[in-house]
Formats: sequence, structure tokens, C-alpha cells
Amino acid sequence: MKAFNQLYQQHYTTVFRVAIKMLGDADEAADIVQEVFLTLFQTMDKGTVVEYPRSWLYRMTLNKCIDRQKHNGAFCSWIWLRRNGLRIKPSRNRKPDKVCKRHLPSSNPKSGP
Repeated sequence: MKAFNQLYQQHYTTVFRVAIKMLGDADEAADIVQEVFLTLFQTMDKGTVVEYPRSWLYRMTLNKCIDRQKHNGAFCSWIWLRRNGLRIKPSRNRKPDKVCKRHLPSSNPKSGP
């Protein structure tokens, strides 16, 4: 429990910043932070050692934000993520030119965010 509390205090701000940057909504970002740290707690409670907690938390935050965007029908492309400062590698099963309409200034997907 002590290790979890320490990780929470060290990384809460970073997780929240990534979530709010991806989702654009403080309430949704707070929900994601709660989900990420709940997942971390459950992982640690099982006895699993998280060797690189910062990387683990970052990736978990990205995944949960992407899942939330898919659920809300506003999934953004890897291009949008990169343009907004999130450096992650694209997935092979997603087309990088599919930018979500929610973040485009016009309805033309080639105009970019």
C-alpha cells in the first residue's frame, strides 16, 4: 500500500495531464486517472511487479483514453496524437489518416486538426 501511495503521489499530475490533453474534458480526465490508478492497484495487489511504473502508467493512460474516445465515437488518429505532442507508435490495424471529426476545424478530413 505504501508503494502504491508513493506512485500515486509521484505520477498523478502526469497521468491527469495526458488524459486531459487527449480528452479535452477535466471530468473525463479525472475518471481516466481514477481508472488508471485502480488498475495499477489491482495489478500490484496480485503481486505483479511493475518494473517501469512511469512508462506503464503513461501507456495505460493512453489506452484508457483511446478506449473512452472509441466508446464516445470520437477516436482520433495517430496523426492527431502526434500533432498534439503525444509520441506513440501507430498500430498496424488502424489507418493513420482517419482523424476524428471532433477535432477537425472543418468536415474535410484532409485539412488536418
